[in-house]
Amino acid sequence: MPRPLPLPRGEDPDEPAALFDRRNAVMIEPARASPRWPAFTALAIVIAAMIGGLIVGREQVVRALPFTSGAYAMLGLGVGGEVLGLEIRNLTARGEVVDGRPVLVVDGEIYNLSDGVRAVPPVEVLFIGNDRQQLGRSVIDVSSNRMLPGEVLRFSERLENPPRAATRFDVGFAQTP
Repeated sequence: MPRPLPLPRGEDPDEPAALFDRRNAVMIEPARASPRWPAFTALAIVIAAMIGGLIVGREQVVRALPFTSGAYAMLGLGVGGEVLGLEIRNLTARGEVVDGRPVLVVDGEIYNLSDGVRAVPPVEVLFIGNDRQQLGRSVIDVSSNRMLPGEVLRFSERLENPPRAATRFDVGFAQTP
């Protein structure tokens, strides 16, 4: 005949929990959440590196995806010049009167900052009024030649009859179709 198992002392035999020894029971604690800051830090570093790469390599991005030039222009990152590897520097302007007509003389230099040969697009002069409205535009065809890496091209242009209400002007590369 099988032997009956003894019940733990001090336990009520009618209670179902009394059928096992509580001293041997193991409590399962809920797992603690691991800190998430290392993952967020790594993600922030990856995003910052991607943004930096898009800024530093914007010339290559625009060459591969020309429609991105507008986004770079909105951010003020290389409208025309820098994106093309060209930059306009050392601008000067002076007003003259020739035969009773006003003339604006614009001088400057175009630098090829890229490591490749670049075609030189026309230079655009925008005449701006007090209310920041564009009052006129002149296009200067500085050269149809190509510039070698590191080369500097100087230009000087006489623009007759600039708008009288213009208070300033902006110079950049004309958008090519």
